[in-house]
Amino acid sequence: MISPRVLPVLALSSILLVGAPACATAQDEVIRTARTEQPSLEAREQHSLKPSVTSAQLFDQVSDTLDAAAASWSSGDIDAIMGHYTVDQPLLVLYGDEPLKGPEPVRAWLEARKARAGGLGTMNYEWFETLQLDDYTAVASGRMIVTINGQHHRALFTRLLRRSVDGWQILHDQIALPPEA
Repeated sequence: MISPRVLPVLALSSILLVGAPACATAQDEVIRTARTEQPSLEAREQHSLKPSVTSAQLFDQVSDTLDAAAASWSSGDIDAIMGHYTVDQPLLVLYGDEPLKGPEPVRAWLEARKARAGGLGTMNYEWFETLQLDDYTAVASGRMIVTINGQHHRALFTRLLRRSVDGWQILHDQIALPPEA
């Protein structure tokens, strides 16, 4: 006789061994990006994972970029804010629970937010950490404080930045603003 506790373990073991289909469903439009093939060995060797820029230099550069983006947000200058986002790469911005793909939806969201009472408010960083992926790619994650109408809202963020001829620009921006913000 098989113990009732053994059955769930056997079921899970078989799923892990055989594999389970991975899929996602949604009621709304889903933005998906997937790699269909693994890059060739030659392609992987072209992109060194050992950056030539020191971590301290990169942190200063990314920090300056984030500070400038926060200052643009706090000034309410939408053109200046948009200047921190990439224009030659696919852009994905997630504000709260709203996915915005491309610069036009981001600009429209910012303009709508600015038109509300309190506008965009001010943005400051409480803390963040930077992870350098290669000479041209970094990830910054941390917590920001957005102040609107005198109320402070803490939000976690993750930003993927790419270095271009114009300096560091945000390619992917996820800000987990609380609903009341």
